[in-house]
Amino acid sequence: MYIRNKSILDVGASTYLFLIALSILAAYVFELAEANEYIGYFLFPIDLPYIVTSALAIFAIGKLMPKIIRKPSDFLTCFYGLFILLPFAVLYPIRNTVNTQQFIFIFFTIFFPLLAFRVLSVTSITLNVPNIVKEKKIVFLITMLCIVGALLALLNPPMSAGFDIETSYDRRLQGRDIYSTGTLMAYAIAAIVNGFAPFLAFVAVWQRRILLFGFSLSLWLVFYYLLGLKAPLLYICIASLIGYSVRVDKSHLIIKYLYIILLIIFTLFFVEYFLFEYSFINDYFIRRAFSVPPWLISAYFEFMTSSSSGYWYPLQGVDSAEPISMIIGEEFLGYPGLNANTNAFVYQLAANGVVGYVFTIFLVLGVYVLLDATYARKRNPALLYLGFAYAILLVEQAATTALVSSGIGMLIAIVIFSGNGYQVKKFSKISRGIINQDKPHLTKLKYLASKL
Repeated sequence: MYIRNKSILDVGASTYLFLIALSILAAYVFELAEANEYIGYFLFPIDLPYIVTSALAIFAIGKLMPKIIRKPSDFLTCFYGLFILLPFAVLYPIRNTVNTQQFIFIFFTIFFPLLAFRVLSVTSITLNVPNIVKEKKIVFLITMLCIVGALLALLNPPMSAGFDIETSYDRRLQGRDIYSTGTLMAYAIAAIVNGFAPFLAFVAVWQRRILLFGFSLSLWLVFYYLLGLKAPLLYICIASLIGYSVRVDKSHLIIKYLYIILLIIFTLFFVEYFLFEYSFINDYFIRRAFSVPPWLISAYFEFMTSSSSGYWYPLQGVDSAEPISMIIGEEFLGYPGLNANTNAFVYQLAANGVVGYVFTIFLVLGVYVLLDATYARKRNPALLYLGFAYAILLVEQAATTALVSSGIGMLIAIVIFSGNGYQVKKFSKISRGIINQDKPHLTKLKYLASKL
């Protein structure tokens, strides 16, 4: 019976990947290519070489994608495959024509980290970290930090602060001047919107705490008002989905839920586009999630392989104090103020060469070894969530930035020293007679087992 269920999941996962890939291509051809031609989107020919290379790449991704969530590192392979590798496999000629040799080189470079992550997924290490911090204290501390940070930010708002979606980019540019990069306020804002608010949303849905969930949403509204930030709302929604999946004991099916949600979004896009000849969903979600990553990856590799860049070297990268994302955005792409962030591994390859690229792979592996090993012992769902949170940030941030400035490192450091709230909550249900009412002797055995 187990083998049968596993084969169904395997077929389903491959089918989902190809359906999402076709949807990305359709959205690009129907609207995105023409609407974004001004920034260099290229309507490439869909010929036999493209179909073969793209299909083989998608097949390779599908073979390494996890089928279910068993440990925190499964989120890393899932998000890296789904939001980095898959869009690039579909839209790799997004900026200009790419021959087969160039595609193989670029794809293998960004595919190699996934191979390393899959090696990690088959390891089995258990780490017994002492329980020092109580779960309630963690939530209280994070909530207080969020309140203080939000109040301080509201005391000095940008001139264009408001809820108008048309001025959201203006608010972001003004916010960079007010909350300058490297300042304590900038770190606090990044930690709240990328780390703390989604974490509180996860805990709120997991534990059915309505006020806490409302608080996490209010944090997003504050920083949308101040800086026009939209991505944190997506993080909160996905964190809520994970919290609900944990609560109903379906966390292993999160990947399947994600596939279904994405296909629903693409379906809504098609309906919206054919009704109005314009899609809000395509412009504000599909473009950002599935066309911007391959566009930036292509730009980064063009920069690295271009003799006109002048100061990029394979081993050490760029010798500059300015962040590589600003060099690519302002100097190479020619857009003043554009912070062209890409995934952690391409970012480090461009910034610090092969040395930085390899170091980043080992750093990320080390973080997930810690999460997996602690989760294997404690089975704390918060560790599972942190695996998701770090993975989704690695899609568009440097690994160290995601750890330090987004608050994930702090959350990991606290949560690994917490107990196992999930089994306690489950036993509390058992003790109330909700589970195994007809076999009370089994509930005692389960409780004793949870204490071992």
